[in-house]
Amino acid sequence: MNALKNYYMRGDFMDDFGLRLKAIRKAKRISQSELSEKSQISQTNISKLERGASSPTIYTAQQLADALG
Repeated sequence: MNALKNYYMRGDFMDDFGLRLKAIRKAKRISQSELSEKSQISQTNISKLERGASSPTIYTAQQLADALG
């Protein structure tokens, strides 16, 4: 349990989320702008998420997942 706590506290989870979001978006060949339109999440917020500069809410994560299929 301590290792999992350290994983979240170091910010690794957010870095992984952003890297995975960007990889999936690029694999589907859509721009941040297109993902923004599909998910109703601002392009600025998508950029922050991909860089690990912001944490997604559950709602945001679900909107992105739905938009990415």
